[in-house]
Amino acid sequence: MFCVECGKEDPIFKNGVCASCYVKSTIFTQGPQVISLTVCPKCGGHKFRNLWHDDSLDDTILREIKNQYTVLPELNQVSYSLTCDPVDIQFECVVTISGMVVGHSVVESHHVQIRTTKVVCDVCSKQFGGYYEGILQIRATDRKLSEEELSLIDDQITHFVSSERMKGNRALFISDVAEEHGGLDYYLSERGMAYGFAKKLKSRFGGELKQSSSLVGMKEGREVTRVTVVLRLPSYRVGDFIGFQKHFYQVKQISGSKVLLVKLATWKEETFLEKDLEKIIVYPYDTYFQSMIVVSQSPTELQVMHPESYATYDLKKPKPLDIQSETISVVRLHEILFLVPEKKEREKGD
Repeated sequence: MFCVECGKEDPIFKNGVCASCYVKSTIFTQGPQVISLTVCPKCGGHKFRNLWHDDSLDDTILREIKNQYTVLPELNQVSYSLTCDPVDIQFECVVTISGMVVGHSVVESHHVQIRTTKVVCDVCSKQFGGYYEGILQIRATDRKLSEEELSLIDDQITHFVSSERMKGNRALFISDVAEEHGGLDYYLSERGMAYGFAKKLKSRFGGELKQSSSLVGMKEGREVTRVTVVLRLPSYRVGDFIGFQKHFYQVKQISGSKVLLVKLATWKEETFLEKDLEKIIVYPYDTYFQSMIVVSQSPTELQVMHPESYATYDLKKPKPLDIQSETISVVRLHEILFLVPEKKEREKGD
């Protein structure tokens, strides 16, 4: 059949014309020249279909264009590209929509003006209002958290929150952080996350978990509760020395409910459940660690000297060792001097 437009004897695609003429005479994409966009001035989030999103501005504009522009069904393999220039509080954009119609390429461009309206989003409203549903309290048994622990835990919590938000949970945030009673209190926007974060910290630092809830009011006929989750870390840290069952150990690793100890007399590793390490004496590493000068050694013994008092001491080697360094680390527990496992020995298997 002949195309009524160009007169060529080509297959008729639609309305009596061939595909080539149809592509030339048809507008495949149409949409508004002005699109309004609601933006949060605090977090930069964008509202789409009454829901807030943390996507980039370009992604949000493309989402609006795909939602508001119509594309004829004949156009296949549709793709979008966008370029925008800011002008005051609005953006002048060019959106290019391309695709294929029975082997013929189609490229159409549209000038779109994006007008923004600033509205504080629901999450920022809650955050700046001090909203929280759960409190995560981190304490340590019979001691204060060290500066290193405080910093490490804070980094972990910040990472947990960032990871959840990257997964799409933009409603999660830390409302406040307070140092209380030698520990940390985190005020979180979601109840479930308080317990979830505590479990993750427990898997690394050990400790005991407790949870309680309290009624804070009513909303739409339903009770509103807040939860408090307490993670109480052990009285010891990795590196500390402990007295247990008539032996002295160094804490090498804490993993969930298990604690890996190194017996100072032999450097042999033993694993215990945390609940079995209740009747212990803790000797903090920073307090009991000492550095000594090596004077002499034999295959089984070592003579060392205190760098200030010049007093000399003899101690047994926990295993055959050839000490090459001029100084070594020791710990004195109940007048018994032990050679501290080298760092690589303590961290082996961590």
